[in-house]
Amino acid sequence: MAPSSRRPLFRALTLALPATVACGSGLVHELADGGNAGPDAAVASPEGSAPDAGPDSALADASPAPPACPSTCGPSATESCCTTLPVPGGTFYRSYDGVSCDELSGVCFNQTTWPATVSDFALDRFEVTMARYRPFAAAVEGGWHPDAGAGKHTHLNGGQGLVDVASEAGVAHETGWDPSWNAELSSSISAPDASGCGDEKDFFTPSPGPYDNRPIACVPWWAAYAFCIWDGGFLPSEAEWNYAASGGSQQRVYPWGSEPIDCTRANFDWCLLGDAGPSYDDDYASVGGAYSPLGDGLFGQADLEGNVLEWTLDYSSNYVTPCVDCAYLELDPAFGDQRIDRSSAYDQETPYITPVVSERGAREPQIPLSTGIRCARAP
Repeated sequence: MAPSSRRPLFRALTLALPATVACGSGLVHELADGGNAGPDAAVASPEGSAPDAGPDSALADASPAPPACPSTCGPSATESCCTTLPVPGGTFYRSYDGVSCDELSGVCFNQTTWPATVSDFALDRFEVTMARYRPFAAAVEGGWHPDAGAGKHTHLNGGQGLVDVASEAGVAHETGWDPSWNAELSSSISAPDASGCGDEKDFFTPSPGPYDNRPIACVPWWAAYAFCIWDGGFLPSEAEWNYAASGGSQQRVYPWGSEPIDCTRANFDWCLLGDAGPSYDDDYASVGGAYSPLGDGLFGQADLEGNVLEWTLDYSSNYVTPCVDCAYLELDPAFGDQRIDRSSAYDQETPYITPVVSERGAREPQIPLSTGIRCARAP
C-alpha cells in the first residue's frame, strides 16, 4: 500500500461520574471515571507532575462488557473496546504546541490567535475496531440509514447542537445527518474497492478474522459519521478532538506530554515492521491501545497519535473566531469538498510527522486511505 495521500492543511493555508450510554447497536458503552491513562499507570504531564484530569490516576473498574462488544483492546488486549472516557471542557488554543514548525510550509504552531472553548463531552478511549464496525456494515447493507438530523450534539445550546461558524446569515447550528448522503453511505459499504480499499487489513470482512481488534481504516467520511450515529454518539468536532489531544489547557506537544515520539508511544513510520520496511503482507495498524499507557492522552484516550487517521465533523477551511462549541459545517469553495481529519497514521514517515495537537489534515470524504473513526458522546 502506498503511504497516505492525506493533504496537510496548514501547507495549503496562508495563514465525572460513572455511567453507561446505551448505543444504537445494542451495545453499552462503559463511561469510565475521569481518571488518567490506563488501568495500571498514570501519564505524567509535560512538567513531570501528576496530571489533573480527575480524582483517580487510573481508569475506573468497568463492569464486564456485553458479548457484542469484545474485550480485546488495550496493552494486554483485555479491555472493552467500547470504553468511553469523560473530557472536562475548557478553553485552549487550536493547533498550538508552542514548539514545532512545519518544515514544508514554514508555519510554526506557536500562535495564540485561534482560541476555542469546548463544553464537557465524552470521547471513546479506542479507535473503532473491525469487530465493532462489522455489524454496522451489515445493518447498512440491510437498508439502515440514519434518520434525518441525527448525530447532532443535542446536549449543547438547548438541543440545537454546535454553532456553525461557517454561516454568514446569523447564528446557525449543526443540522445533523443529511438524507442526501444515504447513497454515498450505501455505496461505501457495498463497494469499498471503489475508494481504493478492500484489503482485509484495512476494511471490514463479513466474517470474524485475525484483524478484528485492529482499527478499521479506509472508512469514507459518511460511513464514519453514520457509524457514530448508529453507535449512539456523533463525530467529534475538530475543536473537540484537538482539545482532547492537547490535554485541554495544558497545551501538550504530544498527547502524552513533551517527550519525543517513538515506537514505544505511537505506531507511526511502520513501527510494527522495525528495520524490515513496509511490506504488503505485514501488519500495519496495531491492536487498539497497544501503546497504552505511555502513548495515552491526559484524559485516557489511546492512539490519538499514530495508528490511523481519524475523521472529524468539520469541513476544511481557515479557523474562525470566536469559537464556543463550534464547527465549520458548510463547504468552503476555496478548499473544496474536503473534511478535516486529525491524528497521524502508521505509514507517515518521521520527516513528515508533526505533533497531532498542531497538525491539521484534509481529504475528500470518499478518499479515506488510512482513515478511521473515534466517536464522541454526550457527557
